[in-house]
Amino acid sequence: VFTIASWCFFAFLMGSYSQETAQATTTTPPPEEDPQNFPDQDAEKVVGLAGQHWVQRRTYTVSSPRGDPKCEYARIVGTADGEGEKSYTLELGVRFGGTWRNKTQNLVLMKSGEHTQPNVLQFARNSADGRHNHTLLYSNYVNCSIVRIKRNIT
Repeated sequence: VFTIASWCFFAFLMGSYSQETAQATTTTPPPEEDPQNFPDQDAEKVVGLAGQHWVQRRTYTVSSPRGDPKCEYARIVGTADGEGEKSYTLELGVRFGGTWRNKTQNLVLMKSGEHTQPNVLQFARNSADGRHNHTLLYSNYVNCSIVRIKRNIT
């Protein structure tokens, strides 16, 4: 029986934020690099949350030879490893029809730009896409985190 925590773990496609063009005169940074948002982008606090983080909504369609995925989740099952770059064990799970599938892998936390705390989660969303740096855009550190999921587009 899976422990169900009331988490929302939104998945966002890399292109979901409309960035300014070269002709634009504004210098507004993207949300993940805006210092005003840094307090809500601490990946160490997010991986410290107990329970499963459920995907509630995404900005793109996902399909698989096994069918449409349902009940997708992420869960930290191992603790930080070593000093400096933080490494954890991540379990990703999904239900296809009546069958649950899951896999574990290494999750590395990293910093981008001027961040003083890790704000990037490096992991493989699936084997076809390989490892990517997925940016934490927001978390209330209770029951909602928004992560920009990068994926290969073919």
